[in-house]
Amino acid sequence: MDVCRLINMPEDFKEMFQSELHEANHVLFGFEKNEKKSVYKAYLEFNSRLKEVYRQDPRPESVVMYKGFKWDASDNSKRL
Repeated sequence: MDVCRLINMPEDFKEMFQSELHEANHVLFGFEKNEKKSVYKAYLEFNSRLKEVYRQDPRPESVVMYKGFKWDASDNSKRL
């Protein structure tokens, strides 16, 4: 969560991110810059969810394995 604060993640994103952080197998952060704007990105990866779904009968049609958060680096009120 320290990284989230350092890169000025929007408050509502921080709340959602933290609420599922304990379940994530991997946490990824990124920065993208082009001539128009700069974007911060944070992802939660849930590999263990696939194992859980595989054991279920009947299996669900889909499973969320990644949750991503993107926002403008110069104005965190602009979510992407």
